[in-house]
Amino acid sequence: MIAVQDINNLKDTEEFTLINVHIPLEGNIPDTDAEIPFDDVESYIGLLPDNKEEKIIIYCRSGSMGDIASQTLVNLGYTDVLNLEGGYNAWKAIGLRSRKNKNETISIIRNCFCFYNKRLLQFGFR
Repeated sequence: MIAVQDINNLKDTEEFTLINVHIPLEGNIPDTDAEIPFDDVESYIGLLPDNKEEKIIIYCRSGSMGDIASQTLVNLGYTDVLNLEGGYNAWKAIGLRSRKNKNETISIIRNCFCFYNKRLLQFGFR
């Protein structure tokens, strides 16, 4: 585990790979290197560092999916794997900058548009 304050300080002093494993994707910590589903890490081996001793920091929304993904990485031979304590929620809770997922924004717009069109059709507009 790594605390939010520690990862924020680490960003300025050490190289590491930052991976979001939450599904569905809800947003990213800035400078996230990859988005990999927590339950399918093995299929995304090409996005992982070649050096299995490189530091990898995993996060999800709250921590539980990160625990699973972290254990998978350890089972694959990675030796320096940390899960962000409290996940993305903890990051946002202390007011650090975050980045909305573009696909999420598109999905919200699409859902609003579909709802709007249904309402128009319901009232006889075309």
